[in-house]
Amino acid sequence: MVPNEQLSRQAPEASLPSSVISKQTQNMNYRSKPSRLSIRPKSHATANRTAAAVVEFAVTLPVLVILVFGTIEIANGIFLKQAISEAAYEGARAAVRPSGTETSTQARIREVLASRSIDSETITYSPSPNGKERGTKITVTVSVPASELGSFSPLQYLHNKTFTKSVAMVRM
Repeated sequence: MVPNEQLSRQAPEASLPSSVISKQTQNMNYRSKPSRLSIRPKSHATANRTAAAVVEFAVTLPVLVILVFGTIEIANGIFLKQAISEAAYEGARAAVRPSGTETSTQARIREVLASRSIDSETITYSPSPNGKERGTKITVTVSVPASELGSFSPLQYLHNKTFTKSVAMVRM
């Protein structure tokens, strides 16, 4: 008999029955063998699956390309619309100041649009802010053609559109 101290020092496999050890060894050997599937040549079914994947890719690729370019085009449109909104707001703020004139209003609008690389705007006032009294409602309208987007997209959804924003404020 082996004393208890020696049993605790032996490897765990030593305490297992031999049938369990042989099954573990068989499983390890099985896993290390190369797969029979990797040795066989490609079957007809595998070639059909590859062809089906190519056809699916060819059908979905144009849809994905249109979706990506359309998203870029719409995002550029949203950017332009937001820039015009901010420029019209800042222009109206400049127009309703006590010292506000058409020149100062145009300068402020062009400054805001230039910071976003937009330079072909049309600015209108109703009425002109020059010399108006306090309490006068002044409307500033800014229009920019969508061609200012500089879009590289081949879709050109917004090509012939013009974005316009009007802001009305009361002179202080």
